[in-house]
Amino acid sequence: MKKISGGFTTHRLKTAETLGERLRTAREEANLTLKEVSQSIRVREIYLKLLEEGKYNELPPDVYIKGFLKSYCNYIGIDYNLTLGIYRRERGIQENIDKSKQKKPLTPMGSSFPVVITPRLIKIGGAIIVLLALVLYIWFQLSGLSRPPSLTILDPADDRTVNDDVIVLVGETDPETEITINDQPIQVDNSGQFKETIILQEGLNVLKIIANNRFGKVSEIKRNVMVELSGDLERQKESEKLALGGKKEKKEGGAEDEKNKKKKDDLNLVITVQEKTSWIQVKSDDRLIYSGMMLPDASQTFKAKDKFNVSSGNPDKTKIILNGKDLGILGSGEEMVRDKEIKP
Repeated sequence: MKKISGGFTTHRLKTAETLGERLRTAREEANLTLKEVSQSIRVREIYLKLLEEGKYNELPPDVYIKGFLKSYCNYIGIDYNLTLGIYRRERGIQENIDKSKQKKPLTPMGSSFPVVITPRLIKIGGAIIVLLALVLYIWFQLSGLSRPPSLTILDPADDRTVNDDVIVLVGETDPETEITINDQPIQVDNSGQFKETIILQEGLNVLKIIANNRFGKVSEIKRNVMVELSGDLERQKESEKLALGGKKEKKEGGAEDEKNKKKKDDLNLVITVQEKTSWIQVKSDDRLIYSGMMLPDASQTFKAKDKFNVSSGNPDKTKIILNGKDLGILGSGEEMVRDKEIKP
């Protein structure tokens, strides 16, 4: 505070917190990096950086920015509605500044021949704008035809060795792009994000991820995942192999076995995929417990009290064993089977 002549007092005004400062402060207080936030909410790191820097003109359309902002706010725990208000205010100011920069005088400074705006001049200008728009549209279409779609695998980010036979593959591509994993299509959301659970086989697994856009252009990434099972998982897989081979372990204590038979045990379902990767979905007593990919020769055990419902993209390559009894393949044709009931 400073006193000046005339009895007036000046006050230093506190600068209002910008959207970028609000996001960055909350993120830093949570000890999070932009990369960590990006991987958690599945929004590209560059978009989050531009949000924090207030560079809205370099971001995608407004509807996407609001989606990014909502995910960011929910993740770091700040009020979305209040933050959205700050964004709208700053975006409006930025747009007004941009508009004022674009305004030009109708007559050049210092010109002795002013430009007169006539209906004929307006028509010519409109025709030029339409022509330019058409040229830009054709250029955009042709550039899209010649450019393969973007494809990024966020996890696993590189080849790796794991101690489990299940991984979750996460990646991103351009919107309206089809993604396949080992020739099996998976779902991609409107922003190009995708996530898929995959059951692996022991040993080396090669995952081939292909992005195919509507112009027929293709991008491909491969990931090599080596599965080295831990002791418990290894014993479980050995039990599954025994079940698949129709072998039974001999146990002593006939009286105890007879007693156990009288109890209602859980149902054990072993699913194995043969020859080709397949999408599998399993419901246990009407509750969804698995939905994802299974690689060739991979197997997995599921439990239920009364029944299972199994879906498969390749039913003729999906083998079913219930409580040690080989039920054969899920379906004889190549057409997808949905919610087939499996029970004793």
